[in-house]
Amino acid sequence: MKVNRRQFNRLFGALGLGSFSLNSSEQAIANNYGSTDACDTANQKIVDSETALTCPPEKCFLWINGLFYSGTNLSRANLAFLLKFPQLPESYIDKVVFADGDKKTLAVRYFDSSDKISSGYPPYIIINNINLDSHRRFFLVFQLRQGNKTLVYRKTLTGYELKRSRLAGPQLPANLRYEVDKDHDSFITTPFKFKTNLHRSLVAQHSVKAQILELTKDNRFKIQVSFLHDDVDEGHFMRYFIVTDPVGRILGLYKRRFNDGKSKSVVVGSLTENERNSWNLVKDHVAKINDCPYIMVFVEDVKEAIAQTVIWLR
Repeated sequence: MKVNRRQFNRLFGALGLGSFSLNSSEQAIANNYGSTDACDTANQKIVDSETALTCPPEKCFLWINGLFYSGTNLSRANLAFLLKFPQLPESYIDKVVFADGDKKTLAVRYFDSSDKISSGYPPYIIINNINLDSHRRFFLVFQLRQGNKTLVYRKTLTGYELKRSRLAGPQLPANLRYEVDKDHDSFITTPFKFKTNLHRSLVAQHSVKAQILELTKDNRFKIQVSFLHDDVDEGHFMRYFIVTDPVGRILGLYKRRFNDGKSKSVVVGSLTENERNSWNLVKDHVAKINDCPYIMVFVEDVKEAIAQTVIWLR
């Protein structure tokens, strides 16, 4: 079976690969389907488009994992984007380019009008192992095809946006944002970066363990999430258990009170309509698990850490 370059890129895009290299034999095969240089030139024209519109902030959710590595991988990061543009037959995003400040293509994704999640938006754009540098610029540029007309949108990432994401986004409940900001500055613990009152010997103890107990085709789920450690007192216990999509939108949320009779673990389920209303979340800020290539699970220890893990679903 022959695979053309568009299918080739869509395949690698679906696997979440941000960039790849070809050996000489592979390059010769790839050249049968179009020049790599020609593709790079076409991508650069999109990035440089003088008529490009600025992507409204509310139309693009971004989450950055990674960073804080040591050695030669100092700035490596994994990015997830959600573009909130409906994929319709008459209007749809057909190409997304991620480029650095020199307009070098780092990742490309191709879509058609049928490529969409349940909300109607394009699938999550996952770009792994990208070397981010907060002193440089990066561009997310995409084409919105409307019949014979094409609009280009551009989002420029600089400075504060090129940092590891925190539990502080507007898609999260206001009460949760307030409490984790007050107690942790919304910072998520990693093996390379943690609060000063958490001794290095205890970092490994603050690792999230979670397993899926139930997952149905109508987006209902149950996930068992373990305590990081036993509760100590009312100022040192496991408070929030949070499950989100790749860009930090809520899938499930559980808040404990100290001495509530629970120990060792809790079961977090998909958010009900009543729960969504009680947290004052709009529908667009609640995700559906079957749309997600992976989910993020967070556990908050009131005193010491917000810990995180990722569960891949496909």
